[in-house]
Amino acid sequence: MSLPFFNKLKIGAKINLLIVVFVVASGAILAISYRNLQEADGKLDYYAHTLSPSIENVLQGDRDLYQALVSERTLLNLKPEDKKFDELVKFIEENLQQSRDRVGFYGERAETGEQKDLLEKFKNDLDKWIENDRQVIALLQEGKPKGVAQAKILSITTGDQLFEEARGNLDKLEEISVAFADHNQKAAEALKKTNIVTLFSVAALALFVAILLGLVIARSITRPLAAAVEFAQDIARGNLAVKRLNFKSRDETGRLATALNEMLENLRGLVSRVVQSSEQVAASSEELASSVQAVGQAAQQVAETITQLARGTDEQARASQEAGKTVDSMSASIQQVASSSQKMAQNATGVVATGEEGRKAVGKAASQMSAIRDTVDRSF
Repeated sequence: MSLPFFNKLKIGAKINLLIVVFVVASGAILAISYRNLQEADGKLDYYAHTLSPSIENVLQGDRDLYQALVSERTLLNLKPEDKKFDELVKFIEENLQQSRDRVGFYGERAETGEQKDLLEKFKNDLDKWIENDRQVIALLQEGKPKGVAQAKILSITTGDQLFEEARGNLDKLEEISVAFADHNQKAAEALKKTNIVTLFSVAALALFVAILLGLVIARSITRPLAAAVEFAQDIARGNLAVKRLNFKSRDETGRLATALNEMLENLRGLVSRVVQSSEQVAASSEELASSVQAVGQAAQQVAETITQLARGTDEQARASQEAGKTVDSMSASIQQVASSSQKMAQNATGVVATGEEGRKAVGKAASQMSAIRDTVDRSF
């Protein structure tokens, strides 16, 4: 499920959104319940304060009419001088006025056109009946037999007709009121059922939305975190070729993905630099190994040269020893020559005869001196 706007929200905002949805749903449930309760209460209030009193007034108005009629019939049998005559006249007038007032109370609360039409007819019929009743009372008060007879005719014929018409209108108003009350009661019961159904429906819808939103929030948090954990584990195992995380959300999980991707790029760059440095170190090691090898060869040559020099030194030492021996030998010869020369000097003056032998001795000494010089030259 892709929700671009939802993906832009941070985790805290998502949780707050869930809380807001829950609060709004609860508020909606309470508002709907309150509205339905208000409507039901209004219907009950209308029934209690309007319909019921109106029906009661109609019934009382009908009773007043009947009492006025009965009183009028009783009045026909009394004489004007009787004490009850005036009481009955007054009672009739009071009942007729009470009937008018009570039906008028009903009329103030009439709603339909039919009710208003019936009320208008009732008023007309009541006015006619009151006028007829006044004529009957006037004829009776005269006390004449002919007038009494005429009063009885008016009361029984016209009076009864007007009573029935007025009472008929009241009965119709009563029927309408009772039907309207029944309808109002049924409407209140239906509203109660509707309120219960609506309450449970809205509650179920709110619960469904809350669960759905909770699942979306949980999925938007757990799935990226699972991917981030797997991504980090791959890096920990040394797999730097893992694919970059691609989270579209801008919440904390998106920021975590960005940080992990940057860490991957930094590790790749670090490993690349380490590899380059290792290659440079390997190349330097090879050059150093070649240099060491050359040094080793030079050292070997120096060692060989030293060995040769040592050998030459040994030979020179032996030659020096031989030269020393030659010098010793030459010294001995020189001593011999010196000794011979001394003898020759000592005997030169006295020995002329032996001159030839002296010359030979000198020649021999010269030969020995030449041999010594050659020996010394060969030694150096």
